[in-house]
Order: sequence, then structure tokens, then C-alpha cells
Amino acid sequence: MPVYQIRLHRAVRKFLRMHPDLGDKWDGIVGQILLSPRLGVHIDHLKAPWFCSYRWDEGAYRVKYDVDDDNEEIHFYDANNRGDVYKGRRGADRRR
Repeated sequence: MPVYQIRLHRAVRKFLRMHPDLGDKWDGIVGQILLSPRLGVHIDHLKAPWFCSYRWDEGAYRVKYDVDDDNEEIHFYDANNRGDVYKGRRGADRRR
């Protein structure tokens, strides 16, 4: 099983600082994603413009991420409220 490195986009870091209730759960979320980055109760594979991405849902929040098996990295590139995360104003437009 690969050991993934975690990369956080600055938009995700900022969102976690602004929402301490999600920040308090962050270590547990990352731990579960590291165990199984593609399968889980809170994980969903995204389609359309985000066809290679995954999403973690935690209550009213959504965190989007990519899994790069070649470089053994998980890149969290967007976090927002569930109604705003797919509008494309934030990290998804700037992720690479």
C-alpha cells in the first residue's frame, strides 16, 4: 500500500482556519482518506469537469481532492460549504 503525501491548497488552509468546527475534525478526515482514498462512506467520485477528483462530505462541508498514485500524493484543492463548492470560483479553477 502506498504511503501518500498530503498537499493542501492555500484555499483549503484558509477555509480550515475560518471554520474551526471542520478544522477540529481534519486529522480524522485525512486519516480515513489515507487508509482508502477512493472508497468510503463519505467519499464520492466526481464527474463532469472534475472527472479525476474525489469529494469528502462532512456535514455541510465538502472537500475536493485528487489522488496521484505516480507521485504518491493526495492534493486537497478546494473546500467550501456544500452549496458553493461546485460553483468554480475557488480552488478548482486554480488547482494546477
